[in-house]
Amino acid sequence: MKKLSRLQRRLLILNSLLFVLLAVMYFGISHYYKTHYLEGTSVNGFDVGNLTLEQAAEVLRPSVEDYHLTLTFRGGNTETVAGSDIDYTYTPGNEYAMILENQNPLLWIAGAIGQKEEYRTVTPVSYDREKLQKLLLSFPEMQAENVSAPTDAYMKLTSAETDGGASTASYEVVPETEGNQLIADNFVASAASAIEGKYSELDLETADSVYAEPAVRSDNETLTAAVAAANRFLAVAVTFTNNDGAALRTLDSSVTKDWLEADSETGYASVQSEALEAKIRQYVADWAAADDTYGNFRVFRSTNYGNIKMPTDALHGHALDQEGITAQLLQDLTSGEGAVSHTVTYSAYEDSKDPQFGGSYVEVDIDAQQIYVYQNYELMLSSNVVTGNEYSTRTPAGIYSIYYRERNAQLTGEMRSDGTPSYVAHVSYWMAYNGGYGLHDATWRGSFGGDIYTYDGSHGCTNLPLDVARQVWNLTDFGTPVILFRASALS
Repeated sequence: MKKLSRLQRRLLILNSLLFVLLAVMYFGISHYYKTHYLEGTSVNGFDVGNLTLEQAAEVLRPSVEDYHLTLTFRGGNTETVAGSDIDYTYTPGNEYAMILENQNPLLWIAGAIGQKEEYRTVTPVSYDREKLQKLLLSFPEMQAENVSAPTDAYMKLTSAETDGGASTASYEVVPETEGNQLIADNFVASAASAIEGKYSELDLETADSVYAEPAVRSDNETLTAAVAAANRFLAVAVTFTNNDGAALRTLDSSVTKDWLEADSETGYASVQSEALEAKIRQYVADWAAADDTYGNFRVFRSTNYGNIKMPTDALHGHALDQEGITAQLLQDLTSGEGAVSHTVTYSAYEDSKDPQFGGSYVEVDIDAQQIYVYQNYELMLSSNVVTGNEYSTRTPAGIYSIYYRERNAQLTGEMRSDGTPSYVAHVSYWMAYNGGYGLHDATWRGSFGGDIYTYDGSHGCTNLPLDVARQVWNLTDFGTPVILFRASALS
């Protein structure tokens, strides 16, 4: 083996010494990084390379404790929770120590040549929950004067005018309002969760169950069903007509809107069967009170005084069939069939409400001592008459009908004590309308009209000139109405 030269030996020794020196230096630096973070190490975005655990904690502390949480409320208002307000404090734990412990000091060279190591970990902090709650509850958004509670959707009655000027009613759904009322416990819990999660922003609109919510929204099935049912009821319009088809009255939503009552369970306006029937009965009773003429009066269009009110009798009064009409309305209103029409029915003495009795009648104006005979609304005859004495043989006023007719009749008065009639009169035309009272000729009279009836009146009948009696006979028949009145008594 060839011996090394002196120079070679010296170089070998020098290289050995240099390797030992470098090794000592490398392992010395490695030892350094047993207590220091490697070059290029960052924790949660902060550079902690070449820092001890304690030094790194002091670097992290200001950034952690400078915490702010921005709260965004419904409507856009914002409030800020500062860490200093709630004693937000960095409390070092073993998270950062574990990073230091788990790093390989021998790999310090990687950091030295530019390699980076980024670590993310939970930063251990603490805060005062009571101070947080007190701060949150002090915000303007939590003060009563700034809080609007949510409102439920509800059904509202609205009115509209038709083209004809009539008023119709219907229900609509008024939507709920969200309000801005925070639920205090949930608000505090949501903010605490954001703080513990190190969030810098919290939109409370998206947080879970932070705001009080309406109990009933506009799509609520019970609400929408109640509106639909109420509107079906209000859509019904019932028209009653006379026999000629002319409308007498219409029952529609302008009246029936007040017939809906609050449901005992939901509180929504609805049809309550018993209450509805009672309201219908009252409606029909009010109608009858205004319309019935049987045992009351009816309007008569007189020749000289226009429309006057006349007492009625059983032949010319009428009364609504209240039971029948009530049953019909109850059926119509609960069927929801919209517009329907019926001919009005009467329980007794049905007749036309025409103030001229169909156009053909006899009118006797007792005060004026005049008779007027109409046919088809046309005055066919007028004449002076003589009626009964006002003090002894007064002619009954009223509405009657001719029920008996006889040519060449003999009229007799009440029987005297001796069995003979108080009078006997032969007449050519006898037309009875009220018991023993009637229209007839009186040939024994030389004049008619004026004030004759006050001192030489009839026995209660209406005396006519012979020619007039003949014309009245020809213009009338069985059932022709006879209307006798004293205008002075009706004024």
